[in-house]
Amino acid sequence: MRYSWPADTADRFQLRIHMDAIHAGYIGWLYQCKYLAPFRKKKMTILNTLNNNTPAVQTTGRIMIAALFLVSGMAKLLAPGPTLLFIAASGLPFAKLAFLIAVSVELGGGLLLAFGVQTRAVALALAMFSLVTGLAFHHAIGDQMQLTELLKNIAIAGGLLHIATIRANTPQLQKAPHA
Repeated sequence: MRYSWPADTADRFQLRIHMDAIHAGYIGWLYQCKYLAPFRKKKMTILNTLNNNTPAVQTTGRIMIAALFLVSGMAKLLAPGPTLLFIAASGLPFAKLAFLIAVSVELGGGLLLAFGVQTRAVALALAMFSLVTGLAFHHAIGDQMQLTELLKNIAIAGGLLHIATIRANTPQLQKAPHA
């Protein structure tokens, strides 16, 4: 059977209704098909797990972000020379003090975040630390590498702000609420 394109608007409208009916019939048949029944019963179980904000998913994400701070803090601690030179080159007056603050915030905050101790306060502190260090040390956005580092710090701060908005998942490390 050969179709020709309708000449006027009314015929085009009728053709559109006809095509919609064919499509609706196909979708209805597809939904009722017995071979697809197992997939209808399990409606996106992975997405439902993520949408339920299960403690395992939240804890895993929190540990993954904490690992970034722990690795960075350990790298600074094991090789302080390049970090001290970078801090001094940026124009901060007390490079050693800034170095000690950075290492303590990264290691301490990373450990606290990983273990879920005062999660909200630690996440907010680390978010502020990420934004401040990003703006203080990676402000030369004309350089592609510095722009990437700044955007990385902003993205980390965004993830930490999200962590700060969710409930803590390790109740054994949090204070129990008073009844």
